[in-house]
Amino acid sequence: MQRIEIKKSLPGRSMMILVRDAAVENHPIVGIAALGSSMAQQTQRDRWIGWDSDAFLQQVVAKPTARICRWVHESIRRLIAGIYSADLVRDGIIQRREIVRPTKETIKNLLREAKTAAAVHQDFPYAAEHKSNTNGSRPNKVAWQRQSATSLFRSKRAKTLSILLSIRADLHEAGLTSSTLSSLRNALRTPLARTAIRRLIRLVKAEHVGVDMMDIVVCGAIPPYNALLGGKLVCLLLTSTEIVQFYRKRYAQQASIIASSMKGQSIVRDPNLVLLATTSLYGVGSSQYNRIRVPLDQLNGKEGERLEYVELGVSKGYGSYHFSKTSIDYLQVLLGRSKGWRKVNSIFGEGVNPLMRKLRDGLALVGLPTDELLKHGNARIVYAVPLAKNFREILLGLQSTPKYFLPSKSPKRSTQMLGEYWRRRWLLGRIARPGILEEVAKHTLSYPISHGARVQLPNDDQAELFDH
Repeated sequence: MQRIEIKKSLPGRSMMILVRDAAVENHPIVGIAALGSSMAQQTQRDRWIGWDSDAFLQQVVAKPTARICRWVHESIRRLIAGIYSADLVRDGIIQRREIVRPTKETIKNLLREAKTAAAVHQDFPYAAEHKSNTNGSRPNKVAWQRQSATSLFRSKRAKTLSILLSIRADLHEAGLTSSTLSSLRNALRTPLARTAIRRLIRLVKAEHVGVDMMDIVVCGAIPPYNALLGGKLVCLLLTSTEIVQFYRKRYAQQASIIASSMKGQSIVRDPNLVLLATTSLYGVGSSQYNRIRVPLDQLNGKEGERLEYVELGVSKGYGSYHFSKTSIDYLQVLLGRSKGWRKVNSIFGEGVNPLMRKLRDGLALVGLPTDELLKHGNARIVYAVPLAKNFREILLGLQSTPKYFLPSKSPKRSTQMLGEYWRRRWLLGRIARPGILEEVAKHTLSYPISHGARVQLPNDDQAELFDH
């Protein structure tokens, strides 16, 4: 029986996982895995989920429903309620009644304030202040209010509120003032309503991408279990109920830094892990993720349903790994010395992937083509792993209660069933192949030790390489 253990976390939303062999003395490690916060943008994944604004709009236009209409109004109301606006009202930027009936002047005032606050943050980022405001696992109400009042989050609040009020104003002008199907159908005939819904789905996505899904950032087996296709076992166990419950337990009481800073008070979002995503190491087929499909009727589930790693397509191959540290350091120094160009200060809340944004700004400053240089060309296969039948509804904000494929009442039993399926599907056939067991037997902890997972210590001639 394999056990899954959660180890010490890295900074940020992440989980470190060990898969151990309970059938062997001292329970040696079969494999390792790590889950991390999902990347904010992934074209293939977003289109498949329904987060792509054009694809979502096409679906709404093809099948408009009263349910979607209610979703539009409720999403706008909820997102506006999540923004602290008392100071904006107090300072005369906006009037309270304008939140319900926004005007073009309202939106202009908010955008002007967002730009002003962003300029202040750019000149005086006060990174230490942002860190101290949310220092500790449970910042108090005063800390969140102080964080909300910083120039960075005042700018973000004003800008986000301007977008939401612009969406609300456009929908009102298009005639979408009620939650009826006829109201939605009439509104969808206008460009205003269609554009507004495109913008809305992007904001809804931002609510869920960091809470209800995670990326598989590490996944694999170590010797001798790699010779036994232990990597596929690790892949399977990541779909277990134990993982879902570990995630919920870990983050059920943790406040969202961005949402809490926008609201000025602690906001804890319900952590429903309904989808995993990952990419292959190379642009060709992944031997580890390929053909991982588990018919649920073999796990005491519903016939016709299955757990699987779904291949979505190939990524475009953008990134920063092909830039040397020296190049990155030069660009950062250049940005720091160029007035008006220090837009990224690596403060949580400024935006996703600060390194990529710094590279874009630095390359643009010296007149180099950013897209061409950031495209490394190493495209990778994108995979998604649904854990719940209604994962799309959860990620789109249409439903709040996941319907998981595996039962939640017996998490350890679900892990055991996945292990048993791996033995039947992969292990038995693997060990029947000539030479496999002999390969496994080469790895021994008896003296003289010969084991593929052993870390070789440097000899005396190499010791100086490890002094630092």
